[in-house]
Amino acid sequence: MEINVRFLEFRGETHVVSIVRDITERKRAEEERARYAQDLSALLNATRESAFLLDVDGVILAMNEIAAERLNLTPSAAIGRTVYDLIPPNLVASRKARVEEAIRAKRPVTFEDVRDGRRLLHSLYPVPDSDGETRGVAVYAADVTERRLLESIEELAPAINQKTLAGEPLQEIFRFVCARTAEIFDLSLVWVGRKESNGGVSVLTAGGTAADYISTLAKTGVRWDDSPLGRGPTGQAIRNGQQQICDPREARFNPWGGLAGEFGLKSVLSFPLIIRGNVYGAFTLYSGKPGSFDSPAVQKRIAA
Repeated sequence: MEINVRFLEFRGETHVVSIVRDITERKRAEEERARYAQDLSALLNATRESAFLLDVDGVILAMNEIAAERLNLTPSAAIGRTVYDLIPPNLVASRKARVEEAIRAKRPVTFEDVRDGRRLLHSLYPVPDSDGETRGVAVYAADVTERRLLESIEELAPAINQKTLAGEPLQEIFRFVCARTAEIFDLSLVWVGRKESNGGVSVLTAGGTAADYISTLAKTGVRWDDSPLGRGPTGQAIRNGQQQICDPREARFNPWGGLAGEFGLKSVLSFPLIIRGNVYGAFTLYSGKPGSFDSPAVQKRIAA
């Protein structure tokens, strides 16, 4: 019960008026709304995917903590804002079109895209009102980067075997491997160098967005003997028979360091390429991100 006491002045006399109001129903409704909000928050946070609830204009009505982390916000800071204001401008048109498609078609819509180097699988579910009209959209975004990476790696070995059985020249097989490896691992450059009897390393083929680096690299020269041009990651991988990880700013990379910087190459990994038990050359990879090859898990995936 709620009791309000008021004092009224009437003909020089003060009167006390008490108003008694039953607010049980109102409090019950408020408690129900609070419980609903708590249940919705628990449900959204139970998934390891990003989860949003949007209205038809893209305004965020609810979201979980995973989604907020990916947007570098807290849920409370994001709710009430338009989701299109929180994603990269180059993604706005395509994301908006997908949301509008789910609203218009009144059926789920799924698609994949890439954001900050991560591949996300989006599932959009229209939320109907009592009349069957769409009043909002539930959005789930799962990070499938690792899954797609493993799928691509698994597909690569059979493709190489097929080319080998078809009798394709070794250089063509290497060209295919370089191109696919650069694509799968999002690398700037991948190249195969052949060990020469005179201590030099010749470039057989290369793939990646920085493939032009190879022509200039060849002018500088790469060797596998114990000379200044043989102390880089490629030369040491061939000479020692072990993988090498290198930061282009290291002293041993000095002969090629300035050139690598011009092409935005910030980390290098080189494997000895062994054919029939002998070191044939080296398989060298370059990334535009520092420390890309530091993780043993990454090295294992690439070596596989």
